[in-house]
Amino acid sequence: MIRVGLIGCGRIARAHVPYIRSYKGAIIVGLCDSNPRQAEEMARRCSISNVYGDPAQLLKEQQLDVVHILTPPQTHADVAVLAMEAGVNVLVEKPMAVSVEEADRMVQTAQRTGMRLCVDHNRLFDPVMLEAKEMVARGAIGEVVGVEVFQGYVRVSQKSHSGEAGWVSQLPGGLVQNIAPHPISLLLAFMPEAQPVSVATKQTGLCPVSPFEEVRVTFEGKRGLGMLTLSLSSQPYLNYLTVYGSQATFQVNLNNNTLIVYKDRRLPKLLAKSWFNIDQSLQLLSNTMKTGLQVLTGKMNFYPGMGTLIRHYYDCLENGGLPPVSGEDGREVTRILDLICQRSSGTVGASVYASLDGNSRTSITGAGVKGSERIAR
Repeated sequence: MIRVGLIGCGRIARAHVPYIRSYKGAIIVGLCDSNPRQAEEMARRCSISNVYGDPAQLLKEQQLDVVHILTPPQTHADVAVLAMEAGVNVLVEKPMAVSVEEADRMVQTAQRTGMRLCVDHNRLFDPVMLEAKEMVARGAIGEVVGVEVFQGYVRVSQKSHSGEAGWVSQLPGGLVQNIAPHPISLLLAFMPEAQPVSVATKQTGLCPVSPFEEVRVTFEGKRGLGMLTLSLSSQPYLNYLTVYGSQATFQVNLNNNTLIVYKDRRLPKLLAKSWFNIDQSLQLLSNTMKTGLQVLTGKMNFYPGMGTLIRHYYDCLENGGLPPVSGEDGREVTRILDLICQRSSGTVGASVYASLDGNSRTSITGAGVKGSERIAR
């Protein structure tokens, strides 16, 4: 039996509950939220008896095996450390922390207490992503030589998620810091050794809950380059991952859960051009029908990767092994987030470019030159 507690009863908590309950032997024994009405409402809706307003009280009164920390990121480190010090394993929502120093404190506490710390980078476990990683693992595209991720944003959702606006706007990177963990973790999944070498940010004024809306980060790997693009300004909402291989390339549409593979068919030139479009259309149709059928039959729900990640994490709690996304993994994402947020500091209305190579480090803004800066890594 895995005794589970939830700290934070906002929108994302409602996604966690059914996946927790789908795991045989897991039971939610307590909820905690600083907003009593929000906690009571969730307890009533989910038929959970024990409700708390103080995490320490939940940890003291319920003999928990694991706690899901679903509070605003500004509180993650303190609550996670409190839980692990109490002998409770931790699954924490993204972003893991608001600074690399906080992430280090969480990782060090996990190492010292022996608790298993896991970060909910759930997109890594979406069905289409598992298919993509399997293709790379069996060498279907040859050697990975490039990775590009594009993450957009539905600006109208600011109204539907208005309850989050307060804590989101108080993050060092605003909305960017809340969204960017997804594309960063995806890029690192296919180019794990990659290091950021340059960051560019730009404020467009089109999204008021972020100090900057456009981000470009260039990564350098052992045998290739990566590019992360995050845009809060462009519409419609697009979300793509492209992995370039020495033998083939594929693109994942993360909105629609479709995967298209591009190969050199070695056909006559005229026929090759026509077949390229036909092949792409057939793959898209097949993928769309497959995903649609899974949704209609209830085999795929919202945040499908979250269910897989929770299942793998609970398996590791029961049977041993490493969490599916370790604290160290989350720490690396947080470090890159730190670099992005640092480049936006003091550049309102300006564009910023920063070279992050080991020697020459400069920052150039569109509204005046800041000059050379040392960038701590």
